[in-house]
Amino acid sequence: MSSSNKMDFLPDGVSFLPLEWRHLGGAFATKDDSCISLSNRCSFVVREGFDKIDKSSTGRVLDGVAELGATLRKKSLALSLSVGGLSWFSGLDDPTATSTFQNPTLKASVAKEFKEDQFVALSYDFRLQKPEVSVCWTGESFTEKATLCLHADPLYKTYRLGAAVELPGPEWRDIVYDDETDRIEHPYDDGSRHKMWIQHTMKDRNWMHSTRAGIIMDLGRMANYVANYIDYRVEPHIPPLYWHLPFSQTLYNFLVPAEDSNQLHHHINNWDLALSHDFAQKAPKLALSKHLKYASLSASYDMNFKEAGVEYARKGMG
Repeated sequence: MSSSNKMDFLPDGVSFLPLEWRHLGGAFATKDDSCISLSNRCSFVVREGFDKIDKSSTGRVLDGVAELGATLRKKSLALSLSVGGLSWFSGLDDPTATSTFQNPTLKASVAKEFKEDQFVALSYDFRLQKPEVSVCWTGESFTEKATLCLHADPLYKTYRLGAAVELPGPEWRDIVYDDETDRIEHPYDDGSRHKMWIQHTMKDRNWMHSTRAGIIMDLGRMANYVANYIDYRVEPHIPPLYWHLPFSQTLYNFLVPAEDSNQLHHHINNWDLALSHDFAQKAPKLALSKHLKYASLSASYDMNFKEAGVEYARKGMG
């Protein structure tokens, strides 16, 4: 498994980490002892605007948010400057309803890898004029990866705990023996993973101030697992009468295509189905995403606000 960020491996537009670690993680992901890392994220959402005061639609609006980071790393020490909260919106139906760059955040950070895969960082928020401290742990195996981050804001007595894990989930394929090559072949790993994350905030004496969580399911692995289950567990129990119905075999072949040499029924790559929920709201948010090399395109529906949107998110690093 490889990633362009040591800590943050969630898709574009989703993060459980503080601003500084989304850029520091990119510098610590490189194998070089010294490096200069430039990273950025931006997203655009087209949605139906809603005036909460008048409780009426304001037409289609375009929301944008961006962040930038520059990091200098020397062995286990890194210095970073991050700019976040560069947000703007524009009314597509009402071009006069426009605002730009509302209250951006500027942070300077110094981070140290004090043990392998264990990091500590001190940051200063210039806009709010307050110091912050955070500790991160990360680790990975051949198939799994996990990150845990504790962020403390002593001035406002706010503490955030963020965690995420990615894993392949249940494996439907078998280890097989190839007679021609006289070798035991393990299932091919294309890097597809399911992901789960959570972010919990404690403020003052309120230990349950807010909680957000989400799960991101890889549609390719889901579709193949279901197809394999139908093929080997359900199909033997289908009544013979079913196969005499019109288009029954065509429907079955559509749901369960023949396996290829890698024991794959479907070839669905880089498609995700995500479900996230802020526990302060009544209903979750659902999103379907297609991921490219440095960007993703998503269609989402917020069940709480009954609002649909289309989002384009991009991140890059140099």
